[in-house]
Amino acid sequence: MQCNRFGVAMLIAGLSCAGVATAVAAYDASPRLAAAMVNNDPVTGDWDAVLSSDMMPEDQEILISLELDGDAVTGGFTAEGETAPFEGDWDADSATVTGVVSDPDQGMEFDVEMTIDGDEMTGTVTIDLPEVTVVIDLFATRA
Repeated sequence: MQCNRFGVAMLIAGLSCAGVATAVAAYDASPRLAAAMVNNDPVTGDWDAVLSSDMMPEDQEILISLELDGDAVTGGFTAEGETAPFEGDWDADSATVTGVVSDPDQGMEFDVEMTIDGDEMTGTVTIDLPEVTVVIDLFATRA
């Protein structure tokens, strides 16, 4: 599998192998976070995350931005200035967000599962490649 320099970084970050189009608009998170706190919304906001795996040469820092609307979660994973859109679902009973990060340019999707405990989030990003499945650990704190 050949990738350009950016693509390799994105693959390592669990996002793509050929670049990711910026698909999530930037927004001012502070009013959204304040509204989320008032509404007892444990999901909405920005999360400083670190992705790590034995298959990665070094940990990758990313920003995860999420917004909860009912049980639907939308947002994006941002690495190296590029944002990949995220869509998923919130299960309040298990405090878990499950969904997919997608690369619309390549038609690739990566499964994501994240469990929230207060201002910490842990989980995995799973990348199914033709000959191997890569599971990347995710740890995040509320920004």
